Formats: sequence, structure tokens, C-alpha cells
Amino acid sequence: MINPKYMVVPTSQRQWSEGRGWFLVAAFFLGGVGGGMYLISLYLGFAWGMLMGWLIVLLGKTTAHLLFLGRPSRFWRAFTRPNSSWISRGIIILILFTIFAALQMAPMVKQFSWLPWTSQNPVLQILSIITALGLVSYTGFVLGELRAIPFWNSSLVPALFILYALLGGTGLTLATHPLFPPDFVDIHRAERIALWLLAITAVAMIFYLDIMYRRGPGARQSMLELIKGKISPIFIFGVVVVGILVPLSVATYGIIVGVSSSVLMVGAICELIGGFSLRYSLLKVGKYEPLI
Repeated sequence: MINPKYMVVPTSQRQWSEGRGWFLVAAFFLGGVGGGMYLISLYLGFAWGMLMGWLIVLLGKTTAHLLFLGRPSRFWRAFTRPNSSWISRGIIILILFTIFAALQMAPMVKQFSWLPWTSQNPVLQILSIITALGLVSYTGFVLGELRAIPFWNSSLVPALFILYALLGGTGLTLATHPLFPPDFVDIHRAERIALWLLAITAVAMIFYLDIMYRRGPGARQSMLELIKGKISPIFIFGVVVVGILVPLSVATYGIIVGVSSSVLMVGAICELIGGFSLRYSLLKVGKYEPLI
């Protein structure tokens, strides 16, 4: 029997936000941070960062997805509907990224210096960039497929996932740079990238929430739950304060005056906390539009 509540009021989805839903949040987060770190490190010429991003995707995201499925033996079914399912496309993109990125990075390893191409091979660079961008954005398209949940069904969701992936990748680069010699990564360039990403992300978030408030009862209820409901402490403190305002202040002050590596690391960790909090918040507040 159909619950009449679904007919007249927005109701929360539970499949992706309870139980093993934590593993899905982790998969979204690790895929975004890993792919984002790969792209940022490629831009900065930071070979170790590229490797770390690749490993986060290969080991972290894949493991989290398998744990979310609960029955990994059915994993192969995710490949069967690439023409109609963003989940299928995402799994294929993940595999292609791990292959193309591995081929691009292989000549950097002494044992593979005999390979007939270099890490600067333009074809492999383009393929790894395209698949990395697909990796960090496809989760937004997965959510956008669900038209019954209007808060997710927006082209701004993939854009937010891309921004947070690049932001998380930059944050992880800044957080791990003390482990390497100073000339391994241009830290000042990374700071400027973080500053711009934080500013753009803040504007995009405001724009997204404003659109959702005006969209309809389901989207409006989700938006209000973010800023007034049970999830509001995570969103306001985790996403807005810790994830945007703190690192934005650190990055701005660092560029103008300069900060120590420890302070820079705190700001970078805050970016990562904000990225995880955002993904959790978005999944948690998704509500079905009432039928009437």
C-alpha cells in the first residue's frame, strides 16, 4: 500500500543516506579528492601528487564502492547499462582513468624508462585529463539522474562536485607538501589556486541554494533543512565555516603576508573536511517531490 505521506509532503530518501550510505559518501569524496589531486598535481608538475591522487582513486574509491554494494560479486552488473546509467558510465570512466593515468606516469619510474613514450606524451595527457574530469563530475550526474529528488536534479550539482574535487585536491596537495623537498611543488601557486577555487565555490553555493529555494516544495524543504534542520550544524559549521571561511582566510592572509607550513596545513585540512561535509549533507537532505 502506498504511504499517503508521499502524496502530499516532501519525504526523505533513505537508500543513499543511511546504513552503508557512509561508504557511498566516502566513495564520492575519495574519487573527487583523488581525481582533483591528480589534475592539480599535473598542472603544478607535482609527480608525487599525481601518484597519490591515482592511488586514492584506485584503492580508496574502489574499495568504498565495493563496501557500499554489500555484495561485491554483483559489481559486474554496473557495466551493463552505459547507454542509460551514469553509474555504469562512472565505473567505466574510473577504469579508463586508472589505465591512462598509469600509462602517463609509468615513464617517471626508473624501471619503466624503456617505454617508447614520455610522461609529456600529449595524447596520454589529454586522455588522463578527460577521464579525470569525468571521474570528478560523474557523481553529480548520478544524483542529477534522479528527477524525483529536485534538490539533486540540477546542472549545478556536477559543477559543485568538480569545484569541490579540485578544492580537495589542492587542499591535499597543500597538506602533504611538507613531506617533500621545497622544490617539488610550487606552494605559492597552489595557494593562489586554492584562493580562486574557494571564492568561486562560495559564489556557486549561494547561487545553487537560491535556485533550490525557488524551485518547488521538495527542493525548498531540502534547502531549509541544510540551513535550519538537523543537518544544519554539519552544513553551516562543516561546509561554510570550516570548509570555506577558514581556508579562505588562511589563503588570503598567506598570499598577502605569508603563513607557516603548519597553518597552511590546517587550512588545507579544513578544505578536506568541508568537501566531505558537503557530500554528506547533499545526500542526507535529498527529498522526493510530493506527487500532488
